[in-house]
Amino acid sequence: MRRRPGGLLVGQVSDRADGHTLGGATVRSATLVDETMTTRPTSDDPGIGDGIYILWAAGTGSQRFTASAYGYSAKTEPTTIAPDNVTRLDFALRKK
Repeated sequence: MRRRPGGLLVGQVSDRADGHTLGGATVRSATLVDETMTTRPTSDDPGIGDGIYILWAAGTGSQRFTASAYGYSAKTEPTTIAPDNVTRLDFALRKK
């Protein structure tokens, strides 16, 4: 079976005003609806903080991803996905 090219997208979603991380936020590909992840707490590692996501991003090169959370305005950011690599993309959301 042939594997689809792509890479991992990782990061955190936080409140833009005070920097606290947002559990339960959604990060998704702006073009591929199946690529969606919900941020999670990381109670096992206090050095990382909550609001982390890890998402497989199919394809490589320039792509756009959107983060959203209840009570916050959604934000879309561009990034470049490197094949078979990890790309970091953090989001800071503004309260509505």
